[in-house]
Amino acid sequence: MTRKKLDFVHIRMRLYEFLDVKTDKDLANKLNVNPENVSRWRKRNTIPYDVLTEFCHKHDINYFWLIYGEGDMLNDKAEIKRLKKENTFMEGKVSNLKVEDKKMVIGMIERLQPE
Repeated sequence: MTRKKLDFVHIRMRLYEFLDVKTDKDLANKLNVNPENVSRWRKRNTIPYDVLTEFCHKHDINYFWLIYGEGDMLNDKAEIKRLKKENTFMEGKVSNLKVEDKKMVIGMIERLQPE
């Protein structure tokens, strides 16, 4: 498999997406770097591997997604954590229902599951 040419502009856009930021200044704040660094990386198309590796590790981001745009955004560990949180939320909501309402909700959920 041939990898795409590395380009900081695309990496920057994926960081914007993940962090929900719109400016290089906001991106710099989230990465804990000087805004001038982000500007320099963009202008020179330099990839700060040390900063990005640490960021991926800290936030459970798939490194290949960030660098190459390949695969899922989050590592499996982060996805499992998100699903557990979602499951706990749903269990809390369903546990307060009457028995007949629980059966109805479970029936609805079962019909939504792919075969």
